Amino acid sequence: FLELFFFLTLREIANIPWWEFFPLEKVFLYVFFFTAFISLFTGVIFTLGLVWAKQKERTDSTLISACYIVEALGSFCAGSLVTILFLHLSPPLVILFWGAVFFSLFALGTIALFRDTRAFLLHIAFVIILLALVPSLTHMVSLFQQRRLASILPGARLKEEVYTPYQHILIGERAAHIIVISNGGVVTSFPEVIDAEKDGSLILAEAEEARRIVIFGYGAENLICALLRFPLTHISYVVEDTVYFEHVSRRLPHEMKRAFIDGRLRVTHASPRAFLARTQQQRPDEKFDLAVILVPDPSTLLLNSFFTEEFYALVQKNLTERGIIATRIRSAEN
Repeated sequence: FLELFFFLTLREIANIPWWEFFPLEKVFLYVFFFTAFISLFTGVIFTLGLVWAKQKERTDSTLISACYIVEALGSFCAGSLVTILFLHLSPPLVILFWGAVFFSLFALGTIALFRDTRAFLLHIAFVIILLALVPSLTHMVSLFQQRRLASILPGARLKEEVYTPYQHILIGERAAHIIVISNGGVVTSFPEVIDAEKDGSLILAEAEEARRIVIFGYGAENLICALLRFPLTHISYVVEDTVYFEHVSRRLPHEMKRAFIDGRLRVTHASPRAFLARTQQQRPDEKFDLAVILVPDPSTLLLNSFFTEEFYALVQKNLTERGIIATRIRSAEN
């Protein structure tokens, strides 16, 4: 719990404003110091546990080997359970809390076997404290959500937190704007007209007389509204994360919602590669004049799939002879 809270308040501890780039040397310094403390603490617990077990049983070193084997099996089972819970999109704090409850009950049963009255009573008190916090679990999750949002975008009011199979999304409101944050970075805010029209005009100026456009990624809502003001015939918005689109589209202002029911726009929920392969096979004559890859830097496996030779080759096969690919990547600090 301390480690999780530490990472949520890391910028405040390091005295780095939210708008500044976090220097890599500071990241290593703070993360090493705190994770080293946790690792040392858990290592000491395991070592002392081995000494205690050997004193209780008074046996040879085979007990030590058995403890290591059981510990490894326990780690494997716990890791599998946590993975399953993550797949069911449970919040990390909820997983951590119920993991602590389960482990404490298991430890309580182990203490009872050794008939250590003092340790048993002490652990009973600890389990009671944990169970007493169950009604406050929702409030605790909300508190951590607010801390996470405050570290990324101070002054914003939390509207919603969403866990999807692809990303963690925070939706906040600040100065009459809705801000969408994905995996710790801002992907879009709306309504935003000036920048969207500038970007839309720029890419359409590069793609001569573009009529058919395909857009990949997240946070393209403003750009789509700007592009629909031009005499286009078709826009395909390929967004793989259905949960993202459902929650974000529900927050769109009325004017933007009207744009999303335009007959020229088709929203497709599919893997970009599957979409491109299917389009090439089923509709080889319907190629695109412009492909827009609108994703953040490749910081996850999902985002990395947009920056591969295979993906660009698929895009190229679905473009007209004079088709254009427009993408973006953040420049270095210098």
